[in-house]
Amino acid sequence: MIRTLGCFRYLTTPQAAELLFAGSRLNARSADVVAARLLAGLRREGLVTTNAHQAGQPDAAPTRVVHFLTAAGRRAFVRCEPDAPRRRAAVGGSVLVSHSLMLADVALAFRRSALEHVGHELERWDCDWQIGQKLAGTQVVPDAYLIYTTSRHKLHSFVEADRGTEGSRFFSGKILRYLDLHASGRWRGSLAVWPLTLTLTPTERRAFELCAATAVALSSRPDAPPASAFRFAPVDDVRGRGPLNRIWFAPARRGRQGIAELPDGSDFPLDADRAGDAS
Repeated sequence: MIRTLGCFRYLTTPQAAELLFAGSRLNARSADVVAARLLAGLRREGLVTTNAHQAGQPDAAPTRVVHFLTAAGRRAFVRCEPDAPRRRAAVGGSVLVSHSLMLADVALAFRRSALEHVGHELERWDCDWQIGQKLAGTQVVPDAYLIYTTSRHKLHSFVEADRGTEGSRFFSGKILRYLDLHASGRWRGSLAVWPLTLTLTPTERRAFELCAATAVALSSRPDAPPASAFRFAPVDDVRGRGPLNRIWFAPARRGRQGIAELPDGSDFPLDADRAGDAS
């Protein structure tokens, strides 16, 4: 639990339960009960607290209860993960909390997809400081980095969680930094391939706006990776329909696309809304 909270910073009880127990013999209700007991024990030990306790409302949160590490919990996390930043993560406002919960939802969506399809696996999920260390010395710090595998394919992806709090010009600057990193080749010592960049947004309109802004940025750079290396989707679609379906906008493409386009023109790693065991 300490490692999980250290990675995602803020989690609700159901998120923590699913991250810890998905794929186990526990059903969702039992997993929630066990996770709640674990969190309660960590609170008694002074390693975890909640926004409700900070607000002086131990029995009722202002909106929803989120759990995070105390200073003592952070020290325990660093003992488990010596490479983790030692600075205590300050309690943030609602935007920072929502950002963290969005990333947890995305990780869980990929985990669910892997559990639902034979031969699929979320092989890796690195949080911001982990991928930031790999890209140290560059101006790019993705919110997360994932590797998702099937029996035939492997997907590498940066993840950006956008809360719609900045203008599209700010986001274009972020894309240009990705393009600078791609052109420099400084990523090659740390990453096997240049990843996709998956951006999750609060609304469909926001996904479309950022996709359009990215298309403009790409058009200014002849050394840019293919436009298909950037995908945008509303986070509710990722939660509800799943990341492997046709929920993504891509620059210079009409309509919704699959998560990635393979060299043969098919989508990764299975067709649109097809369910079942296919890989």
